[in-house]
Amino acid sequence: MSTELVEYKIDEREVNIFKKNFAPKASAVEWELFLYTCEAYGLSPLKKQIYLVSRWDTESHKNKATPQISIDGLRLLAQRTGEYQGQVGPFWCGEDGIWTDVWLNRNEQPYAAKVGVWRKGFREPLFKVVYFDAVAAKKRDGELTAFWKKMGPHMIAKCSEAASIRAAFPETDGLYIHEEMNQADMEASFIKITPEVENDPEAPAVLGEVVQHDPDSVSVLRARVNEINPTSRKGEVMTFEYFYQVVTKNQYTSDDAISPEESDKLNRQLDAIVQARANKKAS
Repeated sequence: MSTELVEYKIDEREVNIFKKNFAPKASAVEWELFLYTCEAYGLSPLKKQIYLVSRWDTESHKNKATPQISIDGLRLLAQRTGEYQGQVGPFWCGEDGIWTDVWLNRNEQPYAAKVGVWRKGFREPLFKVVYFDAVAAKKRDGELTAFWKKMGPHMIAKCSEAASIRAAFPETDGLYIHEEMNQADMEASFIKITPEVENDPEAPAVLGEVVQHDPDSVSVLRARVNEINPTSRKGEVMTFEYFYQVVTKNQYTSDDAISPEESDKLNRQLDAIVQARANKKAS
């Protein structure tokens, strides 16, 4: 089935929900382009397959919002062709060029990663190699951001997978995931539509206001909350605002009002949740 033939129509109710809660700052033109892209590719922001991302445009000297796909959206488009036959990898290598299917060196980031994508009729999988330094998100001082430092192998593997899918399926050409745009994001802002299905900690900031992006800002903390999905005592998944209020015992007002001390407290609580889940799984 061709990706262009998928019937998907966002009804008026969905439109109102999306725009009010997830993209109130988007212009009418940007919003129409986003809806058109969703329907053209058959992707749903509700299912976390596509975002609306706003970046600083140096020519117009203002933010411009454009649609941006998630890795799950890319996988879905490849599968819809009816010719997607799986993947090989990911693989990582150091500067020695020796490829491995598990990156065990916790003291160094991989030099590169590759993923092979099979398409019907291919004699072998199509591999694209992505170099760590080419896509890794860095702070203004040149240091890696917290999540790239902690989860570099995972992040670069996603970049390689996305590149391989585009190469094997030209139907997806021009569609890039957030991780591939990290270098551009150093001076960017985001209008968040939905977090990724994979709960990727490097997804753009969630909800509402357009915030200036800083790799270590509250936007990254928000993304981490979406990745970990902390739950209340009743078992309900907590929003970022609710999680903030429970942990800090303060009323949420805005992202700008969150202090570095509160951010640190939230991160430590998230670390504790991750550790507790790991211990439970191991027991």
